[in-house]
Amino acid sequence: MNQHAIVAGAQKAGTTTLHGILIQSNEVEPGSRKEFHYFDKSSNPNYKDYLDHFDEHNKIMLDSTPSYIYNQNALNAIARIIPRKKIIVILRTQLKGLFYIIKCM
Repeated sequence: MNQHAIVAGAQKAGTTTLHGILIQSNEVEPGSRKEFHYFDKSSNPNYKDYLDHFDEHNKIMLDSTPSYIYNQNALNAIARIIPRKKIIVILRTQLKGLFYIIKCM
């Protein structure tokens, strides 16, 4: 049976770094790109279409889309559609996030 890992999290919390570390493993298939946005952009998500993002289905399929954490519909679709999954959520302190947002203004 297929295995999946999903990385979600706050901006500037380290999701890109974690993604880079995870894809160094021969047991992980990173798919077509880092952020699929499949579950927050697709109007009718299904497992077959989701699998099309991955070349190898015999590895742990990795989807690192941080914005899933903010989208309840995406989280519901992930829970409903992906059978075997591990979800990794990365957060950061609010104060550091506030400084980042102010710096970008």
